[in-house]
Amino acid sequence: MHKQLTGIWHNDFQSKMELLAIENRIIGRYSSHTGSKGVYQLVGHCSGEAPTQTMGQSVALSIYWKNIAEGEKDESWHWAGSMVGQLQHDGKLTLTNVIVVSVPFGSYQKGNFVDKLIFNKSSADVDHESVKSDLPEECNIEERPVIGKWVSLDQRQLLDIYHVKGASGSTSAWLVRGDSEVILTGFIDVDAEPEMAQSLSLSGYESDEQSAFSLSGMLEPGKDTMTLNSWHAEQTSQEDSFMQTRMESTTFRRLNIEK
Repeated sequence: MHKQLTGIWHNDFQSKMELLAIENRIIGRYSSHTGSKGVYQLVGHCSGEAPTQTMGQSVALSIYWKNIAEGEKDESWHWAGSMVGQLQHDGKLTLTNVIVVSVPFGSYQKGNFVDKLIFNKSSADVDHESVKSDLPEECNIEERPVIGKWVSLDQRQLLDIYHVKGASGSTSAWLVRGDSEVILTGFIDVDAEPEMAQSLSLSGYESDEQSAFSLSGMLEPGKDTMTLNSWHAEQTSQEDSFMQTRMESTTFRRLNIEK
């Protein structure tokens, strides 16, 4: 277990993030008091080494902005997002926060909204059983537009989204790049109506580069292509932390496999 990452974290907006990090995997919850208030599930990945003075610890999280606590539902419950950055030696967790607004809500129109969040650890104590608990699950969803195999337009990447749970939107996928195969975990918006864009966020860890990363974006209704932004958490020193997050955009098309 990563003692440095495991714990309760707060940012300047008094949002709370509970993280449980085991090896390269992270699970947790996020509680927000800004915008649409609620409690949200998150999963992610991290590099294996604790931060040092010369190199931070790579962190990438996927979050589904669907409230799992009591509350009045609104259109922001369709959104997904990525939080990517690094834990530095000074104890600060700095993340690029990307919210995928797939369905307009209030003054927020469709698109990717980006800001920077800085978290400080307030406690090392996490209720492990509570963090591990999940929504009651229905059967696995087999028919959602985003489920299936996707290939990048340059033929260099294959994304296979194959396992989605019915209540939480919890998702598993494979990403193949050349000889590299990466297991991804994350969420899709399981409540999107047929006329809505479907948001998704998936996170993984590239062991060769010791870098965690997150893919996020949306699939427009009726489309067989989608563009996902890949946010890579680079390990840097504190002096070079302005270069800690690298973004690449990739367009995928649906791969129709003949039976």
